[in-house]
Amino acid sequence: MKMKSLTPEAMEARVARFDKLQTYQRQNFEAHGIPAGAVEKITARRVYPVMAPADYQGRSAGAPVKGPRGLIVSIAECEPGNGPGLHRHLNTVENFMCLSGRFEIAWGDSGQHKLVLEPLDMISVPRGENRSFRNVSSETARLLVMILPESNEKSDPISYRRLSEILPIEHSWMPLAPVTICATRRSDAKSAENQECRKQDCRKNV
Repeated sequence: MKMKSLTPEAMEARVARFDKLQTYQRQNFEAHGIPAGAVEKITARRVYPVMAPADYQGRSAGAPVKGPRGLIVSIAECEPGNGPGLHRHLNTVENFMCLSGRFEIAWGDSGQHKLVLEPLDMISVPRGENRSFRNVSSETARLLVMILPESNEKSDPISYRRLSEILPIEHSWMPLAPVTICATRRSDAKSAENQECRKQDCRKNV
């Protein structure tokens, strides 16, 4: 049986142009009002969602390409020394491929194990394993991130080892899916409405 080919317009809808991608820091600010600076404290400086399932509800839900179930693709862009804090994905395998620069990958209870990815090197980190990555080159570097769910959840819950140490907040608690941060009571908050933090207001999905 011969299948009908996609039109050029339909195929273009399945293309992600890097110069048109938005970071999920910006997407989460627009969708949930979470300041980009708060998100950057626990993620790479810029993370560009590229592809996610149409019904996905996690951090990369705003990806321009709607792909099949079971694969979420993004690009992390970090200046020298930048990277997310030590964390673990509760339901997914996270795969990293170094596109440019050099990235140190750390894992273990306290990040005590380390290796370095050179361009086009790849590592697959199983779910439940603490991990972090950091640009150890002298230039802005990019890392391809491919997340594969091992459950039927439509989000990607993440647990950070010590949230209170990496966020400028006065209190924190266990993350909700995908991750919980207090976005209203920050140490640099200036507006009166940010001085009182109610727990239900802080349950933001990043």
